[in-house]
Amino acid sequence: MRQHDDLKRSLRGAVWGLGATVIMTAFMVVGALALRSGFARPPFPYLFIDHLRPHAGGQSAAALTVFAHFGFGALMGVLFAFFSEPMTRAKGVGFGTLLWAVMQIIFVPWLGWGDFGFLHSSPWAFLCYTLILHLVYGATLGALGARDDRVHHVAFDDLGRLQPHAA
Repeated sequence: MRQHDDLKRSLRGAVWGLGATVIMTAFMVVGALALRSGFARPPFPYLFIDHLRPHAGGQSAAALTVFAHFGFGALMGVLFAFFSEPMTRAKGVGFGTLLWAVMQIIFVPWLGWGDFGFLHSSPWAFLCYTLILHLVYGATLGALGARDDRVHHVAFDDLGRLQPHAA
């Protein structure tokens, strides 16, 4: 029974991850339109896909970018739901910060910008901009997860394990 409840909760986490990615992407689009600087244009997920598949072309690269970005956001929602018991907005912000750090240490250097983008033309602006986006993602994910825990009357034992839902 416990495994079934954990699985359902984790799968709901994919929905929260998608929702948080929608909000993050909206902030990203606003940033790309409002901040006419190189650190916001083109969006980082597009640069990543373009680097991964340089001959994909404009529309196919854009479609792959959207699919990959939202798929990754959903997967991170599943991980957050599985490992964060109980979920809170603060844990979501911490998780978003962790994702940002992983991005800065693994994915940004892969583009040739060095750790934390220090080889980028605007490293501090890029760092702040991407951190804000990931904080938005994490805060949204934490808020959605905490709300879901309240709605489903989720309970945990002293070790933080999900208790079976009483029917």
